[in-house]
Amino acid sequence: MAGVSAAAAFAAAVYGGSGCSLTRKATASSTATATVTETFSQTPTATETAVYRGQRMLAVELGKAANNNLVSSMNWVNAAGVQAVSLGGDWLVLEQTPSVYNLPPLVDPLSYVDQMNTQVLLVLRPVGGWWKLVPDDLYSTDWDDPALIARFDAFLDAVLGSPYVSAQRLAGLYLGLDVDMHFGTDAADWARYTTFFQAAAAHARTVRPGLPVGVLATYDGLTGSQAPFLQALNATADVIGVADWLVDGNWYARAPGAIGGQFDAVAARYPGRLVDYVRWGYPSSPRNQSSDEQQRKFVAETFRAWDRHVSDVRVVCFSTENDLANDELNYWQEWYASSNPRCVELLRSVGLRRFPGAGDEKPAWAEMRSAAWARGW
Repeated sequence: MAGVSAAAAFAAAVYGGSGCSLTRKATASSTATATVTETFSQTPTATETAVYRGQRMLAVELGKAANNNLVSSMNWVNAAGVQAVSLGGDWLVLEQTPSVYNLPPLVDPLSYVDQMNTQVLLVLRPVGGWWKLVPDDLYSTDWDDPALIARFDAFLDAVLGSPYVSAQRLAGLYLGLDVDMHFGTDAADWARYTTFFQAAAAHARTVRPGLPVGVLATYDGLTGSQAPFLQALNATADVIGVADWLVDGNWYARAPGAIGGQFDAVAARYPGRLVDYVRWGYPSSPRNQSSDEQQRKFVAETFRAWDRHVSDVRVVCFSTENDLANDELNYWQEWYASSNPRCVELLRSVGLRRFPGAGDEKPAWAEMRSAAWARGW
């Protein structure tokens, strides 16, 4: 669209942002690119004993490097043994006018994914982080208002009924991202959103029978003071959704060695339930007290923890494939409502591959590929 770069347009299609301020509306579509041929190393380096993958699903939040080539990005994903990619979109971007749906930002990348026979984790965001991401005319409407629920049901019909979405083997649908950041400890608002989620999830299951539906919250939300609200919300979810870039309140990277304990804590909160780690990432920037090597350890520790939770962790989706482009950072900075330079560095360095050029791999990507092959992916 006029005034929005190709990278910003891609932010709308893949990362779900508009590529501009959350207070603006945007329309965008991905840019088609020619097929490329690439050569991949086939020598795994993992040496430790690994547990066979079984029914587990390995996924990556799809990204794109500076060469703007989604085909190349999908080639890297397939070569690493990844089974699924995550894609998402904000409701307010996808329905800017009541009952008029701007679906290309969401569905255009699926044309590439469909060619690769890859499954999809679909993250639709009526709420995300601090933001209520509903169409403007619904902004003051309560979550449990029948009018809002009916509009979202119609929106789901449009999304799940669109050609590329209906052709996909959807592996999961998630209604909201970082919801604990938005609702805090407001019990009344939690109750209203729980009503909304139950209705929307039930409708999605009628449109797509057998589709697992959940909602994404941070690790701190699931295990801290907001845990009772999320347990009530998750009571009717098919999966427990976790979304976390592992940093503390000062945007410093947490120790990778703590990941095993985090997997244990979520499993203890939700015994017998399936857990999906859908936005699971870690920065590599020294400003976040991290490094390429520490990010690699994050991936290694995730697989170790997952091997102990084969029966309850259904999905791990690493976020993101590539570091973010500069004009994608504005959106996510506003998402986290922070101008802290460490927040920027988190966003700039969270990819498992770099952004410049064709997106060279970091040690974390090589670790993911090797660990996946060692487990039969």
